[in-house]
Amino acid sequence: MKKINIATICLLSLLSCQEVSQKSDSDKSNVSNLRVEVDENKEESISIDSIATRNENDKCDKNFDEFFKKFRIDSTFQSERVKFPLKNVYPSDDLELDDEFVTEYIDQEKYRPIDFSDDDEAYKKELYAYRVEYERLGDSVLYRLKGIDNGIHMTYEFHFIEECWYLVSIENAST
Repeated sequence: MKKINIATICLLSLLSCQEVSQKSDSDKSNVSNLRVEVDENKEESISIDSIATRNENDKCDKNFDEFFKKFRIDSTFQSERVKFPLKNVYPSDDLELDDEFVTEYIDQEKYRPIDFSDDDEAYKKELYAYRVEYERLGDSVLYRLKGIDNGIHMTYEFHFIEECWYLVSIENAST
């Protein structure tokens, strides 16, 4: 019995050390074979193969709806799920360039979280009412805001990249 208790303590110590090393290196997967031997009278040995995988993608939502619930209310999560530089397309302010669009790329320092909190009730607004439409295209989702009797037309494009959803571009075609 004493041999098994010693082996258990040794095993737990080794596993906890391995877990700490995995947490410090979260971007890599670690596969380890652990072998714990109890040498007392050379009667018992314990061999354990342990596969410990720590993967950044474990915290990703594969379902777009679940992802978007977090994306719309958590600004920190939103900032983590934007592919930078973020493509931003909008109408030019130059009156001589009618129907011309400007494309700029927003880096992480200049990015400001987008407020999607009104989207569910936006169709009820007296001014600037709009409806929300989703268009699923394989590993992409176009999240559109379309104005009701006004010129609002925004498209947010999300892609499923490396097992996670990311905002990759914004297009403002509002008039």
